Amino acid sequence: MSTKLNEIEIVNYRGIRNLHISNLKKINVIVGDNNSGKTSFLEAISMFANTSIGNVLFSCGKRVAALTIGDLFTEFVYAFPNEKEKKININAVFNDKKYELLLQGNINKTLVPLDDLKPFSVNSVINEVNQFDGILAYKCNDKFISRQDLKLNAYNTYKKRISNSKDNIERICYVTPTEYSNSNISFYKDMYKNEKYKQLIVEALKIFDPYITDLMIIPDEFGTPIQYINNSKIGITPVSTYGDGVKKIITIAAGLAVAHDGILLIDEFETGLHIKNYDDVFVFVQKACEAFNVQLFLTTHSIEAVDELLKLDSSEKNDEIIFVTLRKDYDQNKTLSRIMTASEVKSNREKFDFEVRL
Repeated sequence: MSTKLNEIEIVNYRGIRNLHISNLKKINVIVGDNNSGKTSFLEAISMFANTSIGNVLFSCGKRVAALTIGDLFTEFVYAFPNEKEKKININAVFNDKKYELLLQGNINKTLVPLDDLKPFSVNSVINEVNQFDGILAYKCNDKFISRQDLKLNAYNTYKKRISNSKDNIERICYVTPTEYSNSNISFYKDMYKNEKYKQLIVEALKIFDPYITDLMIIPDEFGTPIQYINNSKIGITPVSTYGDGVKKIITIAAGLAVAHDGILLIDEFETGLHIKNYDDVFVFVQKACEAFNVQLFLTTHSIEAVDELLKLDSSEKNDEIIFVTLRKDYDQNKTLSRIMTASEVKSNREKFDFEVRL
């Protein structure tokens, strides 16, 4: 059975307070003003990929393109509401499973041993640093499935972030705006090793260049694997020589390969794409989601992207595309949401030039 997120409740995470959204659909478009919580919403979902603190750190840190040692710990700390006791609580229903995530603790001073400092600092003294002391716990259907005691500081978070956890719970892939420039081959391995996925992306790449015929990985002279595109006009060239649109579509396809029978999260969908390509790219993504049974969540700032997305669903009775608008209400200390079907948004856009993003 495929993974589907039916509803989610975020009590505290970054700027999101007391947000509850249910009846989520096949394609869910998250819109809203700047700093309304769109990226945070995707991050909260991605925390149910597995139960490790590494996955939590991975989710918190993906919005920063080049993390330093101190950056990751800072991103983690600021994921909590600005209160003395740090506490994040997220509840989500996937199919018939009800999950609860609790991340709770305090920031205390601690001494970092010299051995922990050596990889990062030339100083030969023991430093006093901030450390998060707390717990990370997951429940499924009201029963604990994981509980970890945490002691996190700027010198150990990066190591924990890249740890390879086997405690997977739901199939979720999260793609950020910086991902399409990422040369990490491991992210693309599911796409390259499956001919069905690879042919799908080759067809999508023809949106940008009709002479593209193949994708491949070829080691360089040092044995490092490099992504290449075969073009019937110019031959075999590295992906890095192509524009952002080509890189973005490859990354989306890789995300679809990872997320098959699961959930794909894409932040700022339009980044790297020219407006003239929106229509073809959205059609490709919708067809791919159907082919590989993927539930899609994407954020966008672009009203042009919204209008192209509205063309995807022609059903007036059974919309499989919804638009979720987020807005902060500081007086009530709450994140408000408005949910409209594609048909409702389309009708209001045509009649009243409706602004769905506000």
